[in-house]
Amino acid sequence: MAVLPRSPAAVACVVVVLSLLTAGCARAPEQATPQVAPPATAADPAETGPRAPQARPLVLTTALPLTLFTRAVADGCAAVEPLSSDGGDPHHSHARPGDLARLGKAGVLVVNGLGLEAPLEAGIAAAAPPDLVRVEASRAVTPLTGPDGAPNPHVWLDPQRAIQQVQAIRDGLGAADPGCRARYAANAAAFIAQLERLDGELATRLAPFAGRRFVVSHDLAPYLAARYRLRSEPLVATPDSLPSPTDLQRVSAVAGDGGLKALLAEPGGHGGDLQTVASDLGLRILPFDPLETLPAGATAGPAHYLDTMRRNGEALVSALGG
Repeated sequence: MAVLPRSPAAVACVVVVLSLLTAGCARAPEQATPQVAPPATAADPAETGPRAPQARPLVLTTALPLTLFTRAVADGCAAVEPLSSDGGDPHHSHARPGDLARLGKAGVLVVNGLGLEAPLEAGIAAAAPPDLVRVEASRAVTPLTGPDGAPNPHVWLDPQRAIQQVQAIRDGLGAADPGCRARYAANAAAFIAQLERLDGELATRLAPFAGRRFVVSHDLAPYLAARYRLRSEPLVATPDSLPSPTDLQRVSAVAGDGGLKALLAEPGGHGGDLQTVASDLGLRILPFDPLETLPAGATAGPAHYLDTMRRNGEALVSALGG
């Protein structure tokens, strides 16, 4: 039989050891695997603050309205740049090889859809990496069609349809970048409130002219006309179309029908042809900006859409005799 040591120090050591062993045995059945918080990842929806500029993913857009809307939604989360570096009209193929090469650095490409990017599709398909996320802003929009049956892509000129585009951009960015989903949603809600306010202003200003026709240089305003119960009469279908004598006679008949004080032309678009009609009828030419281009080298934020649409509304009121 073993004899326990009798010195006080030895006794104390034995007591401590026995106490630790006893406590450990008592706790063992109750212990659980330690809960360790998972590391923050890009998929963590709790990230709501602005990211450092160098940490923001690149989002490319194919048309000016999409650039403006996407900048509103992506503020503080992503860097937004137009695919075309020359501010070109999206109706034409303005994306250069260097522009298309930037698709390799982008995480998301925001397109309008409804045929607007047709000249760019081959280049995009060749240059886009397999993991590039494509967001179609007009996916929920019911399109209006032209005389040729093709959908008209100018949906952004109706603020209510612009809201649908902002919502599609919000959802697309949130799915591609869940870490900023809450901020994308908050940014979109704030901008949609401004679009609702704009829509109310335009509805009030244009209500007295319901049912009236106006003449515009190309077929860019059917959505705006439908929203405010007006009728748009374009000189030609697209900006690169040349008006025929029949086109000139047709818009002259509309313009001479009474009530119109001016014709509307986008900056640099068919001013000479419309000027002929205007001169014959004693009418003015007023600028109407379809928000398709910016001057080369210029940049703009979301407020550019709101300001331009208000100017367009005033031009339309003046053209209708307000």
